[in-house]
Amino acid sequence: MKWIKLFFVMIFSAILLSMTVFAAAPYDTYTYSYEGKMQVSPNAYLPKNKITNFGEAGTLNAPGDIIKDEQGNIVIADTDNNRVVVLNKNYETVTLIGSFTAEDKEDSLKAPRGVYSAGGMLYVADTENARIVVFDKEYKFNRIIEAPSASILPDNFIFKPRAVAVDRAGHIYVVSMNTNMGVLALDRDGKFEGFVGAQRVTANPIELFWRMFMSEAQLERSNNFVPMEYKNLTMDAKGFVYVVTSSIDRYSLFSAINSRSGASTYAPVKKINSAGTDVLRRNGFYPPVGDVNFKAYPNAREKGGPSSIIEVCLLDNEMYLIVDENQSKMFVYDSYGNLMYAFGGNGTVLGLFRSLVSVAYIDGQLLALDTLDNSITVFEKTEYGHLLDEVVTLEKNREFDKSAELWQEVIINNNNFDMAYLGIGKSQLEQSRYKEAMGTFKLFGNKEYYSKAYNLHRQEQLDKYGMGVLFIVIVAIIGLVWLFKAAKKYNRSRKSSAEKRTIFEELAYSLHVIFHPFDGFWDIKHDNRGSVRSATVLLSLTALFFVVRDFSSGYLSSNGEASLITGLGGLLIPLVLWCSANWCLTSVADGKGSFKNIYIASCYSLTPLILFMPPLTIISHFLTLDETGIITAVMGVAFAWMALLLFFGMMTTHDYSLPKNMIITIFVIVSMAFMLFLVTVFFNLVGSMVSFFDGIYNELSFRS
Repeated sequence: MKWIKLFFVMIFSAILLSMTVFAAAPYDTYTYSYEGKMQVSPNAYLPKNKITNFGEAGTLNAPGDIIKDEQGNIVIADTDNNRVVVLNKNYETVTLIGSFTAEDKEDSLKAPRGVYSAGGMLYVADTENARIVVFDKEYKFNRIIEAPSASILPDNFIFKPRAVAVDRAGHIYVVSMNTNMGVLALDRDGKFEGFVGAQRVTANPIELFWRMFMSEAQLERSNNFVPMEYKNLTMDAKGFVYVVTSSIDRYSLFSAINSRSGASTYAPVKKINSAGTDVLRRNGFYPPVGDVNFKAYPNAREKGGPSSIIEVCLLDNEMYLIVDENQSKMFVYDSYGNLMYAFGGNGTVLGLFRSLVSVAYIDGQLLALDTLDNSITVFEKTEYGHLLDEVVTLEKNREFDKSAELWQEVIINNNNFDMAYLGIGKSQLEQSRYKEAMGTFKLFGNKEYYSKAYNLHRQEQLDKYGMGVLFIVIVAIIGLVWLFKAAKKYNRSRKSSAEKRTIFEELAYSLHVIFHPFDGFWDIKHDNRGSVRSATVLLSLTALFFVVRDFSSGYLSSNGEASLITGLGGLLIPLVLWCSANWCLTSVADGKGSFKNIYIASCYSLTPLILFMPPLTIISHFLTLDETGIITAVMGVAFAWMALLLFFGMMTTHDYSLPKNMIITIFVIVSMAFMLFLVTVFFNLVGSMVSFFDGIYNELSFRS
């Protein structure tokens, strides 16, 4: 019995010793699907511990920045303590930089907000002293870079550096508070060289509208539209400057997200090269903006809102992390702008923050600085986080066969991760497995990559069967020409026939009407070349092709889920409103046509849609995403043709002159809108009444 107890004690002890102790994550790690839905994923980082006391350094007071310097130490801008704190890897105090001797005079820092390490030097943004103070690798005073002066700077320019970065050549880049002209570029001696990466002016469209009606005095008192100012910056090993801003107009940011914009116009994160050009790649499902689900305009029920990006932290493999000040979250992207995961949030438990302000990446760990809690939270990377790092490395090295295997492993851990399917699909593309790639991209609804795969697959098929496809196209064109010639000959032969019109004859006459509307509609009304039955058949065919188009169009041409009610309603409701409004108005405006005549002429006017929709539905299966505009353009021609037939059909049916028919048509369209409004109001009232009586019935049932 003792041996059994001893055995279980040993097993339990071994399990405890083999486990790394982490606190449970109080947040959900998540990504976004291609459709913009939040998808919970395994944790890539877990909070390990929180540090609030730093030994000799004591406690922090509203710290503003944290970095790892070239000596491997942790450097913190302890803003309200007017000092810089340097810690070793064990979070023990190495030195405190507060006061120093400069040119035989005692000097001190005042509210430093930013720190940066480069070339063996430590650069401190001494904000309230309006200067950059430089210290050597021993953290001894080296020199002071005073506020720059140049004729290009405005008279009211105030130098208040909040962030600083330095390239390999010693050029200094500074973000100054309340400066909206871009990043200040200084030479290694601190002389002003110019501004880099100036932001574009943004304006709220509603404000622009109201400014049209303002007086000069009101315009002077109103806010001017000025370029946005940067909040922070950092620099990578290649000399690219990452800058962030949180002052983009909410509606402009919403539009950029929903259009999946890759432009830098309304981008909260930029990567600027030496020429001042933004080269950040935004090839993900959405641009790197943090959270993507928010309303264009705020409302009382909304929680969160758009992210307010205040910092970029550089990780391994050109990945980077951006910090959201509003919700104290961290968003990690790869070099292409794909969101790998997001985590964090506001709170007081381990892993959440009162106000996250800065993050440093040190030896696989994240050190998150909370400016209100005056603490550092240490996050340790999980196996899932390491797995994502490894697959990003393989893709960067273009080892797509190996990366595909790891993406499969990622899916086992997180089968909702659309990025994994994208990675597998891209690997299949690189291996010329186009058909398989199409299926993978279709699985998570990425039409852009599906189109790329299909284009390559189509080219491959055309190389094999190109001559057969060409033969089919030629036969189809010849058949179409023969059809119209045969219909023209048949309609002429039946023009003076005294026999009763067959439905085939009436339907064939529609091909004459679309090219000869005046005599065509005249013959329909006066010579019985058309009837209610043939008109109903044409209407039924149009409705059928609408439904077939919605349910059977090519994947790249479809616009979401098809609906039978929506498909039929989009045709029948406008037709009913048109016929009703037309009959109501023309009956009191000397119109010569009856409701029957209006209905028949309207249905015959649908013939172009019947002719265009079937072939376009078939063609939609053979077009790439860039080519689907052809279908839109051709259908636009079909609808314009139909509208002209409706116009001339009503003109002939009612025996109107051209000016009178134009006026009546305008009134008919207005009447249709008014009738639709009344119907909507009626059904809303009926719905409200049903809800009211249902509530009374439920109340009485509950009380009884």
